Amino acid sequence: MTAIYKDAGRPVHERVADLLARMTPEEKFAQMHAYWLILDENGNHRERSDLSDEFAGVSEQASLSERLKLGVGQITRPLGTHIVDAQTGVRAANRLQRMMMEETRLGIPALFHEECLVGLLCKAATLFPSSLNYGSTWDPALVQRAAEQIGKEARSVGCQQGLAPVLDVSRDVRWGRTEETFGEDPWLVGVMATAYVKGLQGDKRDLLATLKHYVGHSFSEGARNHARFIWALAN
Repeated sequence: MTAIYKDAGRPVHERVADLLARMTPEEKFAQMHAYWLILDENGNHRERSDLSDEFAGVSEQASLSERLKLGVGQITRPLGTHIVDAQTGVRAANRLQRMMMEETRLGIPALFHEECLVGLLCKAATLFPSSLNYGSTWDPALVQRAAEQIGKEARSVGCQQGLAPVLDVSRDVRWGRTEETFGEDPWLVGVMATAYVKGLQGDKRDLLATLKHYVGHSFSEGARNHARFIWALAN
């Protein structure tokens, strides 16, 4: 008998309630986690080296299976931190998704998200100018068209969430991520970001945009990435 949560013909709220009732606390925690992998030259996913310490002495593949045995909510950068061609990335992502659906207890598929601010990070994908150039056009319709193309390419490789746009306001050009911003004017940032989201998500909204980062992220102390932010100084 097919479990209610696996029956596509049942109402969504019934499927969600059934799935939650079956999940252990550990499996629920796992769904709140995003796991960052690296795709090697052979088209195999492996762990980032800085995440592997606790699995010292265990093979990379065994470590990967162990980490994902409870499932996971999202896979970060399934096409690989090292840029690979689309076919290699998709084949690897499909293997990973198959493992999630066939080798975990509940078979919950993971969401895949990729960087896509000025183009999907994948060989042969369309690459647009930096976001500062987006802002300099003063043309939200053009930015929306660019985001539509990015969204089209992201969907073609099975991406469900794009890590863009950046809503940080540029106030200190020493900050190393200034090029990711639309500029120094909050109104312009809002207008361009709105256009980008509309283009990326499309009418079906089957690809999620991500508004980032946190308030004050670009106003950090000493203009250092991830440094602390002091509100009194910003004002």
